[in-house]
Amino acid sequence: MGSLFQLQARQQPGYLQRRVTLSFKDARLSDCFTRFEQLTGVHFYFNADDIKGVTRTFTADFNDQTIETALNILLKGTDLIFQENNIGIVLKKKAAVTGKKAETNPGTIKGRVVDFETSEPLPGATVRLQNINITTVSDEKGYYHFTHVKPGEYQLIASYSGYSTNTQSIKLENGSATYDIRMQAGSAQLGTVVVSTAGRKVRNVTHTTDKGLLETIKNAPTIVNGISSEQISKTADRNAAQAITKVSGVTIRDEKYLVIRGLNERYNLTYLNDNVAPSTEVYSRAFDLSLIPSRIIDKILVYKSASPSDQGDATGGVVKIYTKDAKNIKHLDFEVQWGYRPGRTFKKHFFTN
Repeated sequence: MGSLFQLQARQQPGYLQRRVTLSFKDARLSDCFTRFEQLTGVHFYFNADDIKGVTRTFTADFNDQTIETALNILLKGTDLIFQENNIGIVLKKKAAVTGKKAETNPGTIKGRVVDFETSEPLPGATVRLQNINITTVSDEKGYYHFTHVKPGEYQLIASYSGYSTNTQSIKLENGSATYDIRMQAGSAQLGTVVVSTAGRKVRNVTHTTDKGLLETIKNAPTIVNGISSEQISKTADRNAAQAITKVSGVTIRDEKYLVIRGLNERYNLTYLNDNVAPSTEVYSRAFDLSLIPSRIIDKILVYKSASPSDQGDATGGVVKIYTKDAKNIKHLDFEVQWGYRPGRTFKKHFFTN
């Protein structure tokens, strides 16, 4: 490939008018563009297939010359041309002119390149009209355009790093046509490189609706009542103890212990996701329902009669609490509590003996 030597650069306004001092010796054309980018900070956009057609190497010495002058010298004798846009310099093949006379009414093809799921613009995407082999690049807002295009049918091909190539058939009839391109993430050309975003992995939390709860109650072989997460979301209940009071025949003692049909907590049994909940008290098998936040509850079922699937030591009834599958989402929760204690809050001195 030879060697490349960088000497000096001085940037000026306008990509093509920036001046450069640079030497090439037996360098491939793509390597020349890479050195230009490193030295001037100007980005070059081109189709790799177009560059592969230029097989000869280049030896040149530019001393404080503009990029425009340097490119004219480098591309002399090739079928490549260049133009400047607001994000860099685009290199493309000269459009082949067929027939004796060009069309008298050339048209324009334009549009926008965006992400398929988020509709975010994709700047720097390569867009090509395959039939006449001309290429352009989308700007910082994702817009692209072709000018002086003859009416006819074309294959519009768009490519972008990390996205699958998009190909669509288009037709230019009335001088101007607009075709937006929606790119889908994922490309076989990346091999082992995976391009993904956390936002695309976020799914809605699966929750039990009122309709789904009624179906469960209807198909149950025993007497059962319940409350769904859809109902809980419409209330201001902060925990399972407050939410379960909406079920008939159920009350709460001390704002946390379950009472079913008048029988206190020692006669009732609590399940969490079909597993017996451990006792939260020292001298009783009672379970503190206020420990379970309402935001993670999917549904609560209250069984008031014996069932073969439950343990037989629940004389009063069985409460089964099912939680949402939180592994499927990323969420941020805020919870604020406030309390007031008479004789203590806002007092300068505590009560003493």
